[in-house]
Amino acid sequence: MNINRNKQLLQALAAAFKQKQNEVAYVNYLDTGTSIVTNLENLHRGLATINSYINKHNTVKPSSGMALYSCYNDPSFGLLGMSLAPAILRCGNTNPIVVGFPSILQNYAKLFESIVKSTGLFPNIKFTLGTKDFFSTSVDAPEIELAVVFGEQWIYKYAEEWSKLKRSMIFYGPGNNASIILKDADIRTAVKKTLDAAFILSGQAAVCVNRCYVDNRIPEREIKQIFTEELDKISFGTDKENYVTPIKIKMLADIADSRVKQSVEAGAETLQYGISASDSGILINPSIVFEKTPQTKLMREYHFAPVLPVSFIDFNDIATQINNTDYGLYASVWGNMHDIEVLKKEILKQHIMVLENKSILDLITPEYGYTGFWGGYKKSGFYFNKNTNWQPREGNVDIMIF
Repeated sequence: MNINRNKQLLQALAAAFKQKQNEVAYVNYLDTGTSIVTNLENLHRGLATINSYINKHNTVKPSSGMALYSCYNDPSFGLLGMSLAPAILRCGNTNPIVVGFPSILQNYAKLFESIVKSTGLFPNIKFTLGTKDFFSTSVDAPEIELAVVFGEQWIYKYAEEWSKLKRSMIFYGPGNNASIILKDADIRTAVKKTLDAAFILSGQAAVCVNRCYVDNRIPEREIKQIFTEELDKISFGTDKENYVTPIKIKMLADIADSRVKQSVEAGAETLQYGISASDSGILINPSIVFEKTPQTKLMREYHFAPVLPVSFIDFNDIATQINNTDYGLYASVWGNMHDIEVLKKEILKQHIMVLENKSILDLITPEYGYTGFWGGYKKSGFYFNKNTNWQPREGNVDIMIF
C-alpha cells in the first residue's frame, strides 16, 4: 500500500467537495431541514478532518475492505470526515468500500455519489440507500472486514448479525451528554456555550448537550435570568439561515414533545417552548425546561430536538446522575479546577470524556476538524472485534486507523 498515493486521493476528494460546498450544504438542508449555515460549517469540519488525517498519519494498517453507514443528521462531517477519509487511507482506490445512506438522505446521497464519481478516482466505492441494502451489500462482499456504523438502537439487530460473521464493527451511537455548571464558573460563558452546543443542528446530533446540571449553590434566580437572556439570542424559524430550523423526522419531535409534557406535569417550568408544523417540517422552538427533579425522562434519556432540560442539584449527587444514564459521550464541566477534578475522577470511570471549561464546539471547529473522541458510557461508541465481545471505546476515533 502506498500511503502517499492514498493521501493524494484524499486531497482530490476534499477539493471536489470544496468546489461543490454550497450545493452540498443546500441539499443537506433539503433532506434534513438543518440550517445551511450550520451545514456549511460542518462540511468545513469534514474537510479539516480530512486534512488532519493527511497530516497526522504516515503509516496505517491496510484493509481488505470497509463498509461505512452515514449518520442522517451530519453526513458531511460524520461520513466524509470521520469515516470515508480513514477508509480511503486504509483501502486506497483498489479495495472495496461500501457507503450507505439512511433513506432520509435521498437527495444528499445522489449528490455525494456524483461528486465522488466526478473525480474518476474511486471505482472501488459502492453506494447504497437504506439500512437493509447497506447490510446485504456488505455481507455479500467477503473482503469487507470492518463496518463503521452511525445509528441508534435499531442498528443493534444488524450489529449482532454482523458479529456472527466474525467481522469487526465500530458503532457510533447517540449521545446523552451533559453540561455541568458549578458555583465558581464563569456563568455567562458556561450558559452561552451550553446553549450553542445544545441547539446546533436543531439538537439533532450525538455531540449535542442533552441535559444540564446546575450546582445548587448558585443562586437559582441569577442563573435563570442568564439562561433567559442567552436563549433570546438563539435564532429560530423556517428560514434556512436560522440556527434552529424545523425537524424533518416527526417521530423525533413527538418524543421530545411527549417528554416535555411529562416534565411539565411533574412541575417543570419551560422557557420559550412551542411546537408547530410547517411546510419544511416540525419546528420546536429552542427551549429550556427547568426540572423539579433530575429523574424525568427528559433528563435521563437522550432526545434529538432543541430542548435543554436543566436540573438544580447538590454537587455530591452530580456524578451519580451522570453515570446512571445511557449514551453519555462527554460532560462539559464549568467551574474551578478543584471541583472539576473531584467530578472528573468519578465520571471518567464510565468512559465519559470530561471537558474542562470547554464546549464540544471548542473541539470540532471548522478550522481544526475533529480532534476528539467517541467513547461513552453504555451502548454508545462500542467496538466489536471479531475475536472479542462488544466493548466500550475510549478516546479518539483514530481507532479506525489501527
